[in-house]
Amino acid sequence: MSDTNKVLSITTEMIAQESVPQAILVGQNKICQTYQYDLATSFIRLDAELFCIPLFVCGYQKEPKTVEKEQNVDFTKSYYQHKEEVLVDFEEDTFIHTTNFSLYQSKLESLGYIPHLDKEISEACISFVKGQDAGVLGFFVFERYEGSKYLTVQEIEETKALLLIMATKVENFETKKQLKEEENKSIFDKLTGLPVLREFKKEARKLLELEDKYAIIYLDIDKFKYINDIWSRETGDDILKSLAHVIQKNIGDKECCCRVEDDKFVAMIRYETQQELEDKIDSVNVQFKQMQQEKFCDVKITVIGGIYKIGVEKNIDLLMDKANIARTSSKGTYDNTCTIYDQDLESLNAREKQLENRAAYALEHHEFIPFLQPKFDIRTNQICGAEALARWKIGDSMISPIEFIGLFEKNGFITRMDFAIYEATLTFMQQLLQKGHQLVPISMNVSRGHMKDTTFCNRFLKLLEKYQVPCNLIELEVTESVFMDDKDIITNFIKELRDHGIMVSIDDFGTEYSSLNLLKDLVVDTIKLDKSFIDDLLVDKDVQKNKVIIKNIVTMIRELGFDIIFEGVESVQQVDFLKEINCYTAQGFLFSRPIPLAAFEKEYYK
Repeated sequence: MSDTNKVLSITTEMIAQESVPQAILVGQNKICQTYQYDLATSFIRLDAELFCIPLFVCGYQKEPKTVEKEQNVDFTKSYYQHKEEVLVDFEEDTFIHTTNFSLYQSKLESLGYIPHLDKEISEACISFVKGQDAGVLGFFVFERYEGSKYLTVQEIEETKALLLIMATKVENFETKKQLKEEENKSIFDKLTGLPVLREFKKEARKLLELEDKYAIIYLDIDKFKYINDIWSRETGDDILKSLAHVIQKNIGDKECCCRVEDDKFVAMIRYETQQELEDKIDSVNVQFKQMQQEKFCDVKITVIGGIYKIGVEKNIDLLMDKANIARTSSKGTYDNTCTIYDQDLESLNAREKQLENRAAYALEHHEFIPFLQPKFDIRTNQICGAEALARWKIGDSMISPIEFIGLFEKNGFITRMDFAIYEATLTFMQQLLQKGHQLVPISMNVSRGHMKDTTFCNRFLKLLEKYQVPCNLIELEVTESVFMDDKDIITNFIKELRDHGIMVSIDDFGTEYSSLNLLKDLVVDTIKLDKSFIDDLLVDKDVQKNKVIIKNIVTMIRELGFDIIFEGVESVQQVDFLKEINCYTAQGFLFSRPIPLAAFEKEYYK
């Protein structure tokens, strides 16, 4: 029989067996007979507690032997999972041929191997079956005793191939078993105890056959990743469990809910009137806020929701999609809120597709242009800087930044648009310099997508060189939220810019979860305080407390060595307060809205 036919013949007989243990027994018998091994030992775990260990001298053992304990070796799953220190020698090789078996014997014994002490092993082939939830699912040992002829290289390779086939048989069995176990376990979500999505859909389809009026509610926690990163995953898990508890408590008869994934939840509730639907949602919102104040008062939690009132459409996936569209339209708000789906939201999706389809054309045809919003020294009412802001001009009409900035951040096009704005702004600055004007610094925004681009700094410096604009006339703004991704990467990104003389500021400071904690790690020039600091300064009932808080935050930021600018200034009263706390740089509609480059030049470089 040829070498190939030997392997094929043994493989065919193994595959024909109905059970894994029987396949292994047949395989071992045939391998021993074909290649003159004196003893074959198998240790294979086939479920959590029982292990199949055929121990036989070839030709004597005909049935697999199943045991729980033997020779003081604990064969339980938990024991095997904690044998990493024993398995370290076998990390690289799942197959070992050795003429010095003593190197491996003690480790194999600790895994269940039982030696025959009256025999001296001259040669052995060892193979391991590796699994996902433990170091190994088992092992095979084929032994030859003193006096036997050594295996040829061809025989070793054939043994290796056959043991790989045997291992695959076990691994396939384990995979199928694990899938079945997971299917049985996955009716309920492990963390929250709510049904999983598959079960929700089954129940929802049954309920949709009833005559009752239903609505789908799709919920998630805004910026949940930041909560995990800043407060710990354990805190995040506790918040998810608490939200799940509130949702479950409000699910009545002929209603259902589930955890979809991560921080996303969905519920299908009954209602008769619009008011009843709103009352149910308000009740969940109130209960969650109460829970938040009691258990997580230091954590900023914003629950975002979308609602779809079910009509004639009964496709549960489509219903969830529409509720999800409503949910995503609520993103960016500060209060817990739910948005009810209507046709306008569908139109919004179509509008976004329209903008995406035109974006590349718009870039090529210079439709993205910078507007400049001046910054002022409020002591002299003189301009001291400006910020370049992206605008989209198609013919005589303008597309609002609200429509495209968030969209381009999601699809990544923002990084291409940014460089179009940089180039147009620098071209304008070069023209002003050539006319002999003394320029104020202009700041430009750096989107999140640039942060991991190691070529950004060089690309930007080449633009400065191309348009002969000095670094000290440029400031780049990054939003505070980017620090919630990878602080080290962002810090290195900023350091590289500053090392080349480019000023860097933090925009929208105060809108995220750990603003004050962030201060000690910042390596920037300027802090731009978000407009939310002073928005309610004159209408909030705790005006005096707010003033004290803002004053002390400003004092702390200044003592840490940062320059400060307030954005979003819209009233004289706000300006007066900024003077009171010795903060003299501001930006906002009170002074000027963003204006075209030509208007900016005419107004400030007469």
